[in-house]
Amino acid sequence: MVRPMTILRRTGFAAILLTAVLASCDRHGETLRILTDRKELASAIEMYDSIEPDLTISWRMVGAIDADILEDARPDLVIGSHLAAPEILDQLEPRTDEGPASFLDGPADAKGRPRLHALSYRLPLVMGRADSMATLPDSVAVRIDALMEAGLAFDERDGDGRMVRMGFSPAWDPQTAVDLTLIRAPEAFAGGLGQVDEKDVGPVVDEMRAWIEASAGAVDADAAFSERYRYIPDEYLILEGRIGYARTDFEEWALLPDAIARQLDIRYLMGDRHIPVLGVVSAGIPSSGRRSEAARRFVAWLLEADTQKALMERWERDGIRVFGYFGGLSVISEVNQTEIVRRFPAMEGMLPELHYLSVPSGVPHRWTRVQAEVVTPWFARALADPQAAGSLVDAYGRWDLSSLNESD
Repeated sequence: MVRPMTILRRTGFAAILLTAVLASCDRHGETLRILTDRKELASAIEMYDSIEPDLTISWRMVGAIDADILEDARPDLVIGSHLAAPEILDQLEPRTDEGPASFLDGPADAKGRPRLHALSYRLPLVMGRADSMATLPDSVAVRIDALMEAGLAFDERDGDGRMVRMGFSPAWDPQTAVDLTLIRAPEAFAGGLGQVDEKDVGPVVDEMRAWIEASAGAVDADAAFSERYRYIPDEYLILEGRIGYARTDFEEWALLPDAIARQLDIRYLMGDRHIPVLGVVSAGIPSSGRRSEAARRFVAWLLEADTQKALMERWERDGIRVFGYFGGLSVISEVNQTEIVRRFPAMEGMLPELHYLSVPSGVPHRWTRVQAEVVTPWFARALADPQAAGSLVDAYGRWDLSSLNESD
C-alpha cells in the first residue's frame, strides 16, 4: 500500500517528491523500506502496489545518498546515483541472483559477485544547430580534437579584437572538466580524492587552458565573453549564432522545449577510443535490511523491459519530465531502441555500442557533492591562477575537514 504523495513544483515542472518515510498502513503483510534520490520512483512504487497488494512500501527521498544516510535509514533497498563508492558498497549484500552481471554494475567482491544492479547510465553530450552538427565527422560522437577544430572555425572578433562569436569553451560548463578528466584518465577519481594523482588532473588543466587560449586568446577574455553574452541559456545562444556548441546531458536535453530541440542535434563527447560514463543509477540491497527477498523481487521487476516501457508511459502521462529511464539510457538495449528513441527522436541512430563506454571502477564517496563543492571549483581556480589553486588533494583535505561540522 502506498500513501498519498506530496506534489510540489520544482525547476519549472511538476515533480513528485518522496519526502518522508510513510506511516504504517492498515493492510497486513511485509513492509519494504526504500531509500532513493530519484523522485520519479514514486510512480514505480504506485504501480508495484497493484502487483503485490500485500506488500507495504515505505520510502524516503534524499538529495543524495551517502554512507551515513544509508546507515541511519537502514532501508531494505537503496536506489540511486553514484552508489559504487566503497563506503556504500560495504553496507550492501553481494548479489545472489542468477542474471548476468553487467560491466555497468560496478565493483565485484572477491568471489566475483557485484553488489549493485545497474538500471540506467548517463553520458556527456554536446549540442549544436542541426546543420552545424551534420558537418562533424561522426554522426554519433564528437572527439575532443574535432570539437576544438569546429569551435575555432566558428570564432569571430569585432574590429577592436573582442570576441563576438565563440564556437566552444571548456570553461563554460563546470562539468566539462570532469568529462575531460574521465576521458583522459578514466580511473583518476576511482580511489577517492585523497589519492588523486596530479599527473592525471594537471594535464587536463593545461589542455583546457590551451584550448581557451587558442580560441579567446586568454582565460580572462573567455570569461569576459561569458559575462557579456552568456546570461541566457546556451540553446538560445546557439540558435542566435552567438555560440556554436555547448555541453549538455540527458536530463537537460529532456527539459528543452520541443520547438527548440527540433532545431538542435546532439553528439556524445568522447576521447580517442571511449565515451565516459558519468553516472549510473543502481539498486542495492543493504546487509542490515530485513526484507531482502521482497527487495530482490522489486529490483527484478524494475529490470523488465515491459516495466520500463510502462513506467516511461506513466511519467509521460503524468507530466513528469525525465529523460529515458531514471534520467539516462536503460541497461536494456531493446528499451533504448524502442521506447527512448520514440520519445526522444534525436536519439535515433545515437545509441552507443557498449564497447565504447568507459566506466570507472569506483566513485568517491559523496561524489555529487564533491564534484560541486571541490572538483569543479578547483578546476576553475586552476585555470585562473594555477599557482594559487594548489593541489586538488589539498583542496579536498580542506573541504573534508571543514565538512565534519556540517550536516548533509
